Amino acid sequence: MPNGTGIIVKHEDKFLVVQRTDNGQWTSPGGGIEDYERPDDAAVRELLEESGIAVTREDLIPIELIVNTERKV
Repeated sequence: MPNGTGIIVKHEDKFLVVQRTDNGQWTSPGGGIEDYERPDDAAVRELLEESGIAVTREDLIPIELIVNTERKV
């Protein structure tokens, strides 16, 4: 089960970025997934919390990324 989610928002050839409060860096909206949440519900919540933009799950185009943290590089 994923433990984080993010959203890339594009509108008229512009991308939405938000400034993090913990380190001041600019990034796409996203964050942790609560135990009771689906990843897409977490993405909707994080976008609203971080940008004030309200969307529904149906507005999303899901993309899944799985990272193998046990792989040695």
